[in-house]
Amino acid sequence: MRSSILLFALLPGSLLAQQAWTLEQCVRQAEEKNLNVRNAALDAEMADQGERQAMYALLPNLNAYASHGYNWGKAIDPFTNTFATDRVRTELEHMATHDALTGTLNRRAILDFCEDEHERSLRYGQTFSLMMIDLDHFKSVNDTHGHQHGDRVLVHFVECTRAALRRADRFGRYGGEEFLVLLPNTAIDAALPVAERIHAALATGHALDCQLSIGIATWQNPGDTLDAMLARADKALYQAKAQGRNQTCVA
Repeated sequence: MRSSILLFALLPGSLLAQQAWTLEQCVRQAEEKNLNVRNAALDAEMADQGERQAMYALLPNLNAYASHGYNWGKAIDPFTNTFATDRVRTELEHMATHDALTGTLNRRAILDFCEDEHERSLRYGQTFSLMMIDLDHFKSVNDTHGHQHGDRVLVHFVECTRAALRRADRFGRYGGEEFLVLLPNTAIDAALPVAERIHAALATGHALDCQLSIGIATWQNPGDTLDAMLARADKALYQAKAQGRNQTCVA
């Protein structure tokens, strides 16, 4: 710094003024560049907030888009060009296909997987099973301990059930405290041990453990529709409840 001051002191007046002006311009350019960088960062942050606001604004319609079979890579662009990114598409798809509380597939998504598996069975002749699960006396849990405690019971149930399922199985919330499990390429003799593991996983003495009634239906032949299978699984579930709950029945 001292050498710079000495250099300016030795320079002629006009040259000194020119150098000072040049230095001032460099400082201004640096400040402008820094300001541009800050503005760009602010714009990026605001754009990200705008993406999320637009995304949440579309949430009420996401299930409608999903039920009509939209391809997310193509469906988002016509509505807005501001958030057609892979990250936001992934978030949107997850929100449209998963239950917000438990993180399982929602009703529409699990039924889509069931329909795909039913078509695969028709094509290749391989069987599969559906498992309908209902938490016993769940209403009394909410009435006695409150809905927040009931939510914790549901989350605990989901975590334990996921651990008991196989990698290829699909698990979704069918409605309220009722859940649906898809067991691909699984006959009844292989489905029953899965149900037994789920019962055991929720009977460890944990404070949030609960009892379950389970109904199982297995694909029988090409004339067996998905609706018929769901009806049989539901009937088997209520048979389990009628026989005392906390057990598995087969349709």
